[in-house]
Amino acid sequence: MIPKAEKFLTILNRAEVEYVVIGGVAMVAHGSARATFDLGACYNRSKQNIEKLCRALEPLHPRLRGAPKNLPFRFDAKTVAAGLNFTLATDLGDFDLLGEVAGLGFYDAVYKSSVLKRVEKISCRVLSLDGLYKAKIAAGRDKDIEALKEIKGLKDLKEHLGMNELCHENGLLFSHDRQVTCANSAQKVFQLHARICLGVTIFHNNGSLQRQAPLRARGMRHRA
Repeated sequence: MIPKAEKFLTILNRAEVEYVVIGGVAMVAHGSARATFDLGACYNRSKQNIEKLCRALEPLHPRLRGAPKNLPFRFDAKTVAAGLNFTLATDLGDFDLLGEVAGLGFYDAVYKSSVLKRVEKISCRVLSLDGLYKAKIAAGRDKDIEALKEIKGLKDLKEHLGMNELCHENGLLFSHDRQVTCANSAQKVFQLHARICLGVTIFHNNGSLQRQAPLRARGMRHRA
């Protein structure tokens, strides 16, 4: 996750901007072990929210990422209202600002497919695993297709272990109460998906811990 994500989201929350965190940071919030270096959000395109958004980001000097330095660009309410999706560079890092998310639609649809979670120490709306799955399929890039395996693994873990939430921290996978308790019937499923998708520490019923690399990293193939 980007080092300054907490500061970024604090600024948006203080300005009461309506947004949903998407992409890699959303996956990390759900327990993904993947590293991500930019922050993405879908924003409400109401006039009032766009004005709040622009005022909040103005001190961060947002500019178009990858564009020539001499290209005229002013990030204000008029520009945002006339556009839709923006890939920005800011003083706090890269920021992908989307008015529409492929596979889901505009903010209202994205909001309905979001959940309230914590990113770093900040409470905010985050795209659900189901929403992430639809968005990754629609995006269709190699890295998106690869992420589908992990999203499915995280969904299966939650279902088989009866967990509402998962989070990933310092190489360990936790439930919302910061413990993973594996029932005998779910032990095999937990170990399989943890090894295939995450490469995280595996919690055994006897209380011992064992770290293993993901199966794909060791040249092994998953058998159904």
